[in-house]
Amino acid sequence: MSGDGGCTRCSLRLSLFSERGSGAGSVHAVPLLGAALQKPFREYLEAQKAKLHHVTGEGTPVEDNWLSWLFEKVVVIMVCFFVCSIVNSMAQSYAKRKRREKSSDSKME
Repeated sequence: MSGDGGCTRCSLRLSLFSERGSGAGSVHAVPLLGAALQKPFREYLEAQKAKLHHVTGEGTPVEDNWLSWLFEKVVVIMVCFFVCSIVNSMAQSYAKRKRREKSSDSKME
């Protein structure tokens, strides 16, 4: 990987989420929800910018908005679904193994 590739990707990310970039402005292109999400998305990005650019010694601005709260809940639900999926898969494997053991035991008798 060359140094240019990393810089190009970095500048692409910066342009997407800069004020002049198309990241926050292009949210309106999403069908049905875009126009409604554009303002909260822009506010969220501005809050993140303020949080990341605070001066040392100042308190970190703590403003939770509903978009970050919603995103956090979606991530928690996804993790719970993933864990339940793993437990379900393990339970199915265990049941299948027990069924095979039972059928092999009954055939031996």
